[in-house]
Amino acid sequence: MSDNRRQYVRHAYETEIGLDTGSNFYTGLTQDLSAGGLFIATHQILPLGTTLRVKFGVPDIKRTFDIEATVCWVKNFRDDAPDQTPGMGVRFLVLGDDEQEALTSYIENRETLFYDDDDDF
Repeated sequence: MSDNRRQYVRHAYETEIGLDTGSNFYTGLTQDLSAGGLFIATHQILPLGTTLRVKFGVPDIKRTFDIEATVCWVKNFRDDAPDQTPGMGVRFLVLGDDEQEALTSYIENRETLFYDDDDDF
């Protein structure tokens, strides 16, 4: 998918993240963040469509987020591309106005990333 079809611009952001599916708790690292979702670098990839709670902090704005999200794409580990980070893209399902405003404000001041992946959040 080309960048002109992407709904939100992604920005570099790395932090530890907690994932709660209701029956399991996982951890991973973010690589990028948008106002619509984020990429989680992890080997514990959940199935497409899995609903989970994503918990992460943004120290620059002294804010912690706890957002319901869904897995919308995955990148599995590949022996022929060991330098590519495995993980999953999650789309935020419900953002309160305050959360949306805080994320948008933070992201507007970050470096933009450009990828040619098949995600659109």
